[in-house]
Amino acid sequence: MFKFFQDILYPRRCPVCDDIVVPKGELSCPSCKNSLTLLNKAVCFKCGRKINSLHSEFCSSCSQYPRSFDKAYSLWEYDSIMKTSISNFKYKGRREFADFYASEMFRHFEKTLLSLDISAVVPVPLHKDRFRTRGFNQAELIAEILSKKLDIPVITDYLIRPKNTTAQKKLDFNHRRNNLSGAFSINKSSPYYDCYIKNILLIDDIYTTGSTADACADTLKKAGTDKVYVLCIASVAEG
Repeated sequence: MFKFFQDILYPRRCPVCDDIVVPKGELSCPSCKNSLTLLNKAVCFKCGRKINSLHSEFCSSCSQYPRSFDKAYSLWEYDSIMKTSISNFKYKGRREFADFYASEMFRHFEKTLLSLDISAVVPVPLHKDRFRTRGFNQAELIAEILSKKLDIPVITDYLIRPKNTTAQKKLDFNHRRNNLSGAFSINKSSPYYDCYIKNILLIDDIYTTGSTADACADTLKKAGTDKVYVLCIASVAEG
């Protein structure tokens, strides 16, 4: 009954066009969902983003730099449509968009994720100041939904971000890596501290250069995790 009146008072809006979803009951307008560009061809074998050459296995970054994570996956290309959608999600409080993103990520990657022997789902954390400003962690919303669909526990208090870094979008590749030095750590107050967490699925919204994923994976592996896989809503194509 609550859901019925909620839909009447606050009808779900499409994560793509931001209008009321038609038909009712869907998480997005079908035509809008079909307008998004899936990443299923010519992607980097390591980080999963779109690459320039059909004959290359890796993007230029993954060819030049070692990665701390084992493999990364993204669902959509981070084009102008996804840029607007994710911006509304993060900065305009459209938390309901997480249902659409997570459902599509699960639908597309279900078999792959279930084959990875994942022990826990962990979102990329926000610094407490940024969390206070935004009111929520977008990666955590998606991680919580995916954990239910995968029937794998989500851990939100294990990996933390004690260092409030400069926004990554303002920096180039090398500055991004340096900016994140010491940004993440393991929370000694977490009940999972000193526990062996074999394989972790790390959740983030956008894969740009992989600096954030690398920094998180490095921290998790130093704490004893064997493998870290990364799953993002969208990724920026190779430059």
